Amino acid sequence: RWELFNHSTSFQVYIPNQTNFTGSFAVGDGLRNLTHSTAVEGFYNTTCGIGAGLAVTSGYGSTLLGTSCGKAITTGFDNTGLGYETLLHCVDGYNNTALGPKSLYTTVSGYRNTAVGSGAIFTLASGYQNVGVGVDALTLATTTSNTVGIGYSAFSALTTGYQNTGVGGQVGNTLTTGFDNTFVGWGTGDGVTTGNYNTVIGAQVTGLAADLSNNIILADGQGNIRIQVNGGVSTAISTPTWITGATGAALSVGPNGTTNPAFNVDASAVSSATGLNIISAAAAGGVGISILSSGTNEPLTIDAKGSGAITIGGTS
Repeated sequence: RWELFNHSTSFQVYIPNQTNFTGSFAVGDGLRNLTHSTAVEGFYNTTCGIGAGLAVTSGYGSTLLGTSCGKAITTGFDNTGLGYETLLHCVDGYNNTALGPKSLYTTVSGYRNTAVGSGAIFTLASGYQNVGVGVDALTLATTTSNTVGIGYSAFSALTTGYQNTGVGGQVGNTLTTGFDNTFVGWGTGDGVTTGNYNTVIGAQVTGLAADLSNNIILADGQGNIRIQVNGGVSTAISTPTWITGATGAALSVGPNGTTNPAFNVDASAVSSATGLNIISAAAAGGVGISILSSGTNEPLTIDAKGSGAITIGGTS
């Protein structure tokens, strides 16, 4: 091994025996406890900073840069830490990447996590395959897995919920234990805490039910919900909507789709310039039906099928 002393009794640069610890190198007081018995144990570690990689024994392939970065790692491997106290409590975790002060601070045995930003994924103990990008993203997550939070304080209240995806600053910031939710937009998804299987797209969608589940919500950038499909497959549309189609089933409604639907719009005519207009009114005001056309005079045809009858006013 090779060691360079500074003016005190501490080592500045430490290169351990390259036969037993190939590729390992330390600037500071790290890597003094390396062990090697088989394969690549103790190989390919790089540490820089007081306390960085201080406890590494058979761990390998880690790069730890910053004061106390990866200080507790012993057998963990292929970890990358950059910043003060990143991966501070990691012992045997592996394939983790932490960039930013105190990111992945608490994780002990977590693996395949990526944290970018100060305090990102701060509290995680044993979760895996999470991505937190942004200051305090996923900061309270403890055992979550397969969750992605991108944006400042994304999923900041999440603890054990899993398989959630959020993109946008403060996105999903009330969600705690819910799972399989997708929120896209600044501050969206607010109100949901334990709900599952939701997709919310559009900024500032707030005031949602805590246990909202199985909903698809499309909103504008001001939080106004324009389309919402709930778990019962009912749809609410709050803005003028049009459907462009040129087939015999341009719009079909029914449990079997286009097979014997309860309602069907046939727009298959080569030139389609007529239609039906339904006019609503206040209670007791009745309903009006009229023809839409670019022409002056248009007939209205109502047909039964086969020998079936047409009945008008059958119960009135």
